[in-house]
Amino acid sequence: MSKKVYTIVYSAEKGQSLAQQFLASIRGFHDGHDLGKRLFIRDTKAQYRQSVLGLLWVLIMPIAQTLVWVFLSKGGVLNVDDTGVPYPLFVLSGIMLWRVFVEAVNAPLMMFNASKGMMSKINFPKEALLITAFYKVLFNLAVNLVVLLPLFIYYDLSFGWSMVVGLMALLPIILLGMTLGILITPFGALFNDVGRIVGTGLQLFFFLTPIIYPTPKEGFIALLTTYNPAAITILTARDLFFGQWRGLDLNYVLFIVAVLVILIPALVLYRISLPIIIERSGS
Repeated sequence: MSKKVYTIVYSAEKGQSLAQQFLASIRGFHDGHDLGKRLFIRDTKAQYRQSVLGLLWVLIMPIAQTLVWVFLSKGGVLNVDDTGVPYPLFVLSGIMLWRVFVEAVNAPLMMFNASKGMMSKINFPKEALLITAFYKVLFNLAVNLVVLLPLFIYYDLSFGWSMVVGLMALLPIILLGMTLGILITPFGALFNDVGRIVGTGLQLFFFLTPIIYPTPKEGFIALLTTYNPAAITILTARDLFFGQWRGLDLNYVLFIVAVLVILIPALVLYRISLPIIIERSGS
């Protein structure tokens, strides 16, 4: 009795318009939500099961970075203008928001690389991986926020409606990062150099974004901040946290609209390219 041989063939959905592909992607999010949530729970448990410090690993890096910048400021190496709030809280909040953005950028490609074996054997909505990535970013963000709350109490800062709105303002940061990550994933899946270039670029871009220093009023950094989407979203969220919001910025509104527009072809590219990449990689 001969064995049956099964062959899995991945192919793009040809003949569909951009709108049809986008709607198919939306259905993929709906159909893959449960799987994405299960993958998140599985990966999170596996990540911390064999870790002695557990969730502290999420906090060690931003706290360590904050201590370095505070030390440089106290030692006179770094001269920083008035930030409106205690400098340690200013730096820690900025670094945490920046890390949310960076994690959102890296999460889609990391999920793809971690799931290539599973994707080659099981046919499932690839949007499930984006759901898992989104949950991971939210989880790390929630852990980081736990550290900020005691500092608010320590520095006697009041909790108001602006903080609630500030929490909502975190979503555009994640949306921007995830959109960039989705666009990068197909290229990063084909070329390892892409991930390295993105990582190096983000490290350099950190110093061009007002994270550890207040926004300059003039000069190149001030001009760059005006058109820097990461700066727009991070500074808006931080200002809301500290009750320093100066009103709705037109650039902020335009940015959100632009990201939503870019997200549509990004999801379509992601949906079409991943099965082809998996097939050609021979995973």
